[in-house]
Amino acid sequence: MKKFLFITAFCFLFALSCSAKNGDISGSIYSTDILAVVNGTPVPSYNIGGKTAILLEDLGKLGATIEYQDSIRTLLVTDYVYPAAWQTISGVTRGVPGSVLGNIYESDITTYFNGEQLHTFSLNGKMAAAIEDIGNKDDFSKYSAKFKWDNSTRTIRLDFIGNNSEQVKQISNKSYQVNIKIHNDAVTFEMIPFFQEVQSKIDFDNSFDEHKIYPLYYNGEKVGMRYPRSVIYSIDDAKGNITLLHHSDGYCIYFDLEKTSELLKNVKATELPYEEVLNYYLSDAFQGYSLERIDTETYTFLFIRQINPNQIVYHFVKINKNGAFREYSKEFQPLDEHGKLIFDNVKLDQEKETVTFLYQSKPYIIDLKTDVMQTN
Repeated sequence: MKKFLFITAFCFLFALSCSAKNGDISGSIYSTDILAVVNGTPVPSYNIGGKTAILLEDLGKLGATIEYQDSIRTLLVTDYVYPAAWQTISGVTRGVPGSVLGNIYESDITTYFNGEQLHTFSLNGKMAAAIEDIGNKDDFSKYSAKFKWDNSTRTIRLDFIGNNSEQVKQISNKSYQVNIKIHNDAVTFEMIPFFQEVQSKIDFDNSFDEHKIYPLYYNGEKVGMRYPRSVIYSIDDAKGNITLLHHSDGYCIYFDLEKTSELLKNVKATELPYEEVLNYYLSDAFQGYSLERIDTETYTFLFIRQINPNQIVYHFVKINKNGAFREYSKEFQPLDEHGKLIFDNVKLDQEKETVTFLYQSKPYIIDLKTDVMQTN
């Protein structure tokens, strides 16, 4: 019996001496050829036990709020990750699988992500988490995130719920914009000319709780969600207690952009009278312009050189007699943040009903009969 007690006590003391301590090395960080993309922005990624991990500080670079409370050894993360067009992280490349990049360390830091405790790692002293732990596959997790794996490109995408209704408004052929109307959980989309004022309308009955997430439907198909604007934390340093509070200053609207883009292809554009569209392009909005045009029985084509104080902006627009129109020039990437567009060697051929031009030295042709624009 004494021998048994001695062995038991020895094993207990040995286990204590071998238990992991804060700062102990618990594993290795490996490079990966998997590209991690967060809300459309590539970020550095690492292989941790077969999962794809990212640094929380990189989410901070994209707009997430990261707050560390040393008195209670707690990291608080609230996401508001910007679209890729607003922010990027430079130098992101795919790695060579299997290379050891550093160590995983034991950490006593507790992490809360959007109000929920999240399993995190300390990678060379920086806190990280696996994408597969932050998001659910193809659906939103309790952390308000979802991930999607593309084996053909070896890419894993992590998307957070975000107010992207402005992005939805720009999903069109550039000549039109999307007007959004929401009543309770029903969404209506309208395609209106880009020069008309958007009059989006969102209203909910009192039965909708602003602290809850609600699905949104278009013709019976789920296209997005309405969710609380943000979360905040109440911290009691003396007791080490953390309380999650939903911020009560409203809500945001999230749309599944891929699904919404497909549905919008079948939304008929609002057609204005031919004269109204023509008068817009011949109005004072284009004061100081020079003009060339082609007129036929079915359409008018305008080539406008708009001369502003700081630059010249070119416009190509075809206006059909039924009021539908297409401004081809809006389909090109501007040369600067002011929308600078310059086309060279522009030639209008009334007989062939074609327009040829150069943009950044690349030749293009517009066939006005078929409404097709392509490189020449």
